[in-house]
Amino acid sequence: MIKKLTLALLMGIAGIYSSYSQEISANEVDIPLSSNAEKAAQKGQLFNGGSYWNSDMTQLYNFFLYQDKKNGLMFLEVTTDDSGKVISSVEEPYNESSLSQFPNIGAEPMLTDSKAPENLAGKEFGYFQKTVLAGKPKLNIGKFENRYYNDLWAGYKFKKDDQIQLEDKFWPFVSFALQGEGVDNQNYQTRRMNRFLRALDGDTDYIPLEGKAFIAGLMASSDPQYISGVYDMSSKTWDNQVITNMESAPVGITYSQTPYGVLALVSQGTKDDSDLMAIRMDPQGNILKQIRLPFAEGPKKRPTVDVKIMDAGNSQFIIAPFYPDGLNKKPSIAIYKIEDDLVFAKQILNTDIEAKLQIPAGSKAKIKDLNVASVENITELSNGDYMVSFANQQAPVSTVILQLSPQGDLKKAYLTEEIEGDNNEPVRLIGKNPIHLPSEIFEVNGTVYALIRSVPAELEQGIHTSREDFGSVLKITTVRMDEVMAEARIFKIDPQSMKISSAYDFDNQLVVGTIPYLTTPSGKLIFKTVDPKKGARKQLILH
Repeated sequence: MIKKLTLALLMGIAGIYSSYSQEISANEVDIPLSSNAEKAAQKGQLFNGGSYWNSDMTQLYNFFLYQDKKNGLMFLEVTTDDSGKVISSVEEPYNESSLSQFPNIGAEPMLTDSKAPENLAGKEFGYFQKTVLAGKPKLNIGKFENRYYNDLWAGYKFKKDDQIQLEDKFWPFVSFALQGEGVDNQNYQTRRMNRFLRALDGDTDYIPLEGKAFIAGLMASSDPQYISGVYDMSSKTWDNQVITNMESAPVGITYSQTPYGVLALVSQGTKDDSDLMAIRMDPQGNILKQIRLPFAEGPKKRPTVDVKIMDAGNSQFIIAPFYPDGLNKKPSIAIYKIEDDLVFAKQILNTDIEAKLQIPAGSKAKIKDLNVASVENITELSNGDYMVSFANQQAPVSTVILQLSPQGDLKKAYLTEEIEGDNNEPVRLIGKNPIHLPSEIFEVNGTVYALIRSVPAELEQGIHTSREDFGSVLKITTVRMDEVMAEARIFKIDPQSMKISSAYDFDNQLVVGTIPYLTTPSGKLIFKTVDPKKGARKQLILH
């Protein structure tokens, strides 16, 4: 059954006329379930296996997984077209043979007990403990163990067995596994090892003991020095070690892996116009450039430690809030664009944001309610502009979206209303507090969408092992479990007229998936949803 849903846009707010030329509309499609799949859904045991385009993107394969007492792990596949019309369905045991009928799609080995080289269980890994006092770095050693959820593989957990110390004395602020000739640590990061989203997400980077590690940090010496290079985890020796003299002690804040190597952010505690420095390094630890970052006009103008390094286009951006009116009041944003050198550095004050703020019609969000800001996203648009989003860490968890020119100047600000009950506190109890997910800002055919999500407290926090490349290009070819369920709102932004629509709230259904949408060639968005009360599965085609 297909039901047409339309969100009418309200006109005017607080006496100010505001309009947006397009409505957010949706076709709602019921996904037919077999009797066995229906029973599993009612028990909360029907899992999303992902949605995959056929070769010409005219048909969508929608997979659901469940356990059958007699036949073991089963899959139900429902094929739809890009309008949501159901074309066919098939229900068979989950194995390579059954999945061979779908071109370019294979089984996840860990779900079929197959021996796979990607299986990390039983293999020795280590991670460096960031010591507080000067001394020899501590390397924690252990093994990964498989985790299961309702008898289905759901990731790994790390069990520590031992701890050793290195001979060199330094603080290892940067440490991660090297893969091949470059920097690629995606297989070993914490966020790929757990199923609880941000509730257990962390910065721990695990390194195989037979592999190589990139390490950088502050030397424990009388003179300020920075150590960087490649460390052999097996022989416990340096393949390449670089010692760089610095003007003052470079204390690590954060870092990011980049196409050229590594971008590390340090604080030097200097008394000049900046105490922040970005250090560009190649994969061997050689320093390419030291870049001073301005805006340290007293403590109130310094970016906080809640700083993020993000990619957009071919550039890296260092983004952080600061509070000119005092701690945790009226957040402003500092943003630095870095390529080979510093491209621009901008202060976007809270007063600037308020002066150029647009609030969706009907929204009750207020800029005065913002306090502690958490930077979430930056997206480069086709016209060269940038969209930067940050959310309030305390209730109400409203999200601010800044539209910047290619030169980093503020053009417009948008304030979206929070999802009721959302929680963005840094520390939350699993099962007791909702979990705020970082906003998704993406562009489709010149229209920008802002997706806001919150995982309800009473839900299991999800199983994340599959990924689509923001809905348009399928990167993996295995059907895996991806059962992140969240309340959601989505907004349209026209970057040319700089108008924002009212929110579409998905008819009180939960959107499903770590990245919960696919994009059709015509620019429609396809979301998979679940009824939180009945367990019914649906598709919503937004346009």
